[in-house]
Amino acid sequence: MTDSQPTIDRPTLLREIEAANQRIRNRFNDYEYVFTTPLRRSARLELRLGCERLFIKFENIQRGGSFKMRGATNAVACGHDEDPNRTFVAASAGNHGLGLAVASYHYGHPCHIFMPDNTPVTKKATIGLYTSNIHMGGENYDATQKLATEFAEAKGHAYVHAFNDPRVIAGQGTIGLELEQQFRDSDEAPPDYVLIPVGGGGLLAGLGTVLKDRWPDTQIIAVEPELIASLSAARGQAQPVRIKGEPTLADGVAVAQVGSLTLPIMNEVVDDIVTVSENAIATAIVKLIEDGRVVVEGAGAVGLAAVSKMVAGSPDFYKDKSFLILTSGGNLDISALSNALQRGLALESRRTHLQFIGRDIPGFLSEITKALAQLKLNIVELSHTRHNQYLNFGWTRVDVMVDTEGATHAKWALDRLRDRGFDVNLVSDR
Repeated sequence: MTDSQPTIDRPTLLREIEAANQRIRNRFNDYEYVFTTPLRRSARLELRLGCERLFIKFENIQRGGSFKMRGATNAVACGHDEDPNRTFVAASAGNHGLGLAVASYHYGHPCHIFMPDNTPVTKKATIGLYTSNIHMGGENYDATQKLATEFAEAKGHAYVHAFNDPRVIAGQGTIGLELEQQFRDSDEAPPDYVLIPVGGGGLLAGLGTVLKDRWPDTQIIAVEPELIASLSAARGQAQPVRIKGEPTLADGVAVAQVGSLTLPIMNEVVDDIVTVSENAIATAIVKLIEDGRVVVEGAGAVGLAAVSKMVAGSPDFYKDKSFLILTSGGNLDISALSNALQRGLALESRRTHLQFIGRDIPGFLSEITKALAQLKLNIVELSHTRHNQYLNFGWTRVDVMVDTEGATHAKWALDRLRDRGFDVNLVSDR
C-alpha cells in the first residue's frame, strides 16, 4: 500500500474493524498473540491531577509492546488468506516493524523490515528475534520508506504501510470494541474525553471511528508533540500537509505527514487537538511510573501530558470530568528512559542542581558536603571545577545534584545554605 490510497468511508471502516476483531480472535485463539489489554482507573492520578475519573488502557503490554501489533496482525492475516506464500515488507523505526515481524513469524511468512540508520540498537535486536531480514538505511523514516517500497516493488512482495493501509487502520480500531465491552462490564459510564496519540493517524482513525459510533457524546482529543504537529497542520485540509518537524521524545508519533487515508476520517471524528511540550512528556513518563506503575515510551505518555495541560488550564471546568488515555507503547530505549527520568525529575524539582562558588582552599568541599549531610540532602552527583574562564584566580566552583522533594523543599534548602554563608544558586537543567 502507498500514500495514494483512495478514501474509505466510516461505515465501511466500521465493518472492517468488526471483521478484523473476529479475524484476529479466531486465528490467534482468543488473542494468544493479540490479546485484550487491561483497562484500569488510577485513583492516584485522579487525585494528583484533580479530575473525577481517569482510565488507562494499557496497550503498552500488548504483544510486541504496543497497539501496532493489532494492525500488523490484521494485515498479515488478510494477506495470508490471499496468498499463503506471501512475503511482507515494512519500513519502521520500531513498533510497526516489530508487530509485522511477530505476526509474520507466527503465520509462517517471511518478512523484511527496513529501519532508519539511527534506530536504537535495542529495537533492532528485538525485531531480530523474529526475522533476520533487517535492512538498515536512510537518515529518517521517509528515506527508509522509499527504500522499502522500492525493494517490495522490485521483488514483488507486499508492502504494509504503518498507518495508510485500511487493514492496519481496522486492526487498530479493535481497541474501541474492547473498550466498549470493558466499560459495559464494569458498569462505568463512558468517559467525557478520550485522548489518542496521533502520528500518521492509523490509531486515531480506527479507534475514533468506533468511539464516535458507540459513544457519540464522548469528545475525541488528538494529542501530538509540539515539535512535530502534523495533524494540526493538516486539519480541515483535503490533503495531508508535510511539515518540517524536530526530534521529539515521543518518537513513536514523530511523523512529518499524516496519511491520505486517515486524514479525512480524522477530520470527521476529532473534536479537538492538544499539543504537548517535551517537558510535559518527560513529566508524564515520571508520573506514570510513580502513580500508574507503568513504564511507557514518549508516545505512550502524551495522553497523560495532555490531560495535565487541560486540567491545569481550567481546573474548575475539568474537576468533575472523566478521561481515558492510552499508554500506546512501552518500547522505550534504556538510554531514552534515563534521559526522560532525569529531565522529569528536574522539572518536578525532585533533582536540584546547586552551584557553589568559594575560595580554592583545603576544606571548602568538605564544608559543602557536611552542610548537605546536616540538611539531609542526598548527593547524586558532584563536580569540582578550578579552571574556568569565568572564575577569578584562587576561586573554585562546585556543582552538586541533590535529591529534593519538590520546589518548596529545594527553595528551603537553598535558603538554609545561604544562611550558613555559602555563595550558592539554583541552576536550571530543564
